[in-house]
Amino acid sequence: MRVTEQKEQVKRVTCGNVFETADSRVVRLANVWAPEAETEMGVAATRYLKTLIGGKEVDVQTFLHDGDGASLANVWIGAKSINTAMRRRLEKLAAQGLSA
Repeated sequence: MRVTEQKEQVKRVTCGNVFETADSRVVRLANVWAPEAETEMGVAATRYLKTLIGGKEVDVQTFLHDGDGASLANVWIGAKSINTAMRRRLEKLAAQGLSA
């Protein structure tokens, strides 16, 4: 397994666990399950990910690609793990009873 690490500029967040970089690379947060963006929980997750990384430079550690060609990655801003932050937020959203 080849692991790559690089800085990326976030161009847009497409859902609660996927974003596109300035060079059109699609990145999926590893080990983060987020419901479809059209659901109540999906809308909340997408909104939160946008507040975390929208338009920012992030550190991306890619270790695999999924069946759709997206990079599966661990993502950070400084010492903050975006993957961990999203898993925690999704747990809170589920506990609030939002529909997935």
